[in-house]
Amino acid sequence: MENIIFLSVAAILFLSICIYIRFFRKEWIEEWEIQEKSLFLVLVPLGCIFWPSTLPFAILAGLGALILGFFKRDDSDE
Repeated sequence: MENIIFLSVAAILFLSICIYIRFFRKEWIEEWEIQEKSLFLVLVPLGCIFWPSTLPFAILAGLGALILGFFKRDDSDE
């Protein structure tokens, strides 16, 4: 029973990452080469399977990037 819950959380994480990138970061996908897309489809599910150890690191990295301003939008494209 615990394996089903564990894999369900991993599947939900993977699908939520894919949905986020597809709908909110569509410009990233358009710039990717086929090798980058295949690498994404290999490494992200592996990271999601090991979510008990990778999720805290991803949250910390996201917070650090947010604090350092990596997610600022550059609206000076005039």
